[in-house]
Amino acid sequence: MAKPQKKQSPEEIQFADNARMMGLMANEAYLKVYGRDKIESWKSACLEQATNFLVAGVVLQRKQWEIAAKCRECDFSTGPKQILAGGGRGSAKSHAILAQIFCDDCQRIKGLKVLCLRKVGRANKEQIQDFRKKLLSNLPHNYREQAQTIEFDNGSLVILGNFKDEKDIDKYLGLEYDLIYVMECNQLTRSKIVNIESCLRTNKTNWRPRLYLDTNPGGISHVEHKRLFVEPWKNKTEKDTRYIHSTVDDNKFIDSGYKLYLEKLVGWQREAWLHGSWEFMAGAFFNNFYPDTHVYPNSQTDFNPRAVIRWAAGLDYGFSHPNAFVLGCEDEGGNIFITNTYSASSTLIEEHAANIRDLLSLKNLEVDDLEFIAAGKDCFRVDKDGGTVATEYQERGINLTAVHIDRVNAWAQVAEVFGDIQHQIRPRCFIHRDCTELIQQIQAAQSDPKKPNDILKMNADPETGEGGDDLLEAFRNLIVMFYSNLLTNAKPVQMGSFKGLSQQIEQGGYIDVDVIIQESEAAELARRG
Repeated sequence: MAKPQKKQSPEEIQFADNARMMGLMANEAYLKVYGRDKIESWKSACLEQATNFLVAGVVLQRKQWEIAAKCRECDFSTGPKQILAGGGRGSAKSHAILAQIFCDDCQRIKGLKVLCLRKVGRANKEQIQDFRKKLLSNLPHNYREQAQTIEFDNGSLVILGNFKDEKDIDKYLGLEYDLIYVMECNQLTRSKIVNIESCLRTNKTNWRPRLYLDTNPGGISHVEHKRLFVEPWKNKTEKDTRYIHSTVDDNKFIDSGYKLYLEKLVGWQREAWLHGSWEFMAGAFFNNFYPDTHVYPNSQTDFNPRAVIRWAAGLDYGFSHPNAFVLGCEDEGGNIFITNTYSASSTLIEEHAANIRDLLSLKNLEVDDLEFIAAGKDCFRVDKDGGTVATEYQERGINLTAVHIDRVNAWAQVAEVFGDIQHQIRPRCFIHRDCTELIQQIQAAQSDPKKPNDILKMNADPETGEGGDDLLEAFRNLIVMFYSNLLTNAKPVQMGSFKGLSQQIEQGGYIDVDVIIQESEAAELARRG
């Protein structure tokens, strides 16, 4: 006679169901992340991770398991150092990463020190309380609300860091953390995230420092994170980074009303918040810039060197940040073509001058062939030795012309040359497809929340020199000077119907300079249409 089985309690039944579900999804995630040929070497990690979540009473969904599996890959010397969970809203990205930190990382490594950074706000404070209830109800811990810390019995410590502005993050710099998690990382500039990353250090032999990030597309660091995480993921060229894409459809527990709200959105908000698309720019300053139109050669536009009436350039000086040079020309139809760019940091002016000459030679140009090289006022500021950047360039045969910039009006003028395709206003400026950094900076330019008609300052990555807005500012200097009517910068033979003073004197009579200026301006406006 068969021995009667002991009746399981509801809790035991639930645990068994959770274990089966976790086992299936964990195996599925690890197969997807690492492939069948590597799954044997990952079995112990998969089992340990699933057990830790079960002990915590936390059951992850499929996409969350994929995030957790990617995080575990950081353990290995060949694995990533940065994990970004990105995509649409309501996809439970933050839940997955906090579950990984609280229930797995902090439980298996004694004395782990973790910094979780999030933007200050009532919703964020309530969010932490919600996560504590969902993730920590079965895990003994000590939560200090005043200090904003969570400490576990094995000595692992989570610091819940808050920031309102970027400067608030400085108080965390200089300290050491084994793991850092930045929530909604696109709200911070990439340079600030690099500063935070410098705090990742450990003396633990069984742990590799790592950075976890999550975000929705859009925001200040949209372009940098798209380049660093999303594009390598799409191109299957990931090395030190991993990206996991999710949408609201990956979260079966989402409120149906919220999903309906997302589905009713239109424009960039629908693309970013519902689909998690990175192929847009929310808050873009130059929302009238379209690569298919403004980047040449394309089906409608190409460059005809025989139609050029004048060449010029713009320069934005820098040493620790990039020194940027943009070469362009104007054709008979009043169109501006940007043909070449150059930028380099931590380089002496002597080398910049040589590189600029080399760039000009690609177009069979000499420095004297340029109508002007427009540079900011900082190039003419006298230093303690009585010299200026402009005089240093001049000593090497390159004359700079000061351009006086009113930022709001200057950026408006730049936006104007891109036209407005939506309202049949033709563009007058085109950029060669090889000028990739300038194109990226134009697309990355964000409206300053405090000054909507100005552009938010972007600094280049201090380590790689990538990003920033130095080429964009050199481009701006060029555009503003192109449309300046200062006679001191004009070459009469290249100014359309404008007649030089020598021609006027030969004709005799009184010369009214104001009349000459007005006539030349009117002629230029008529020629440009």
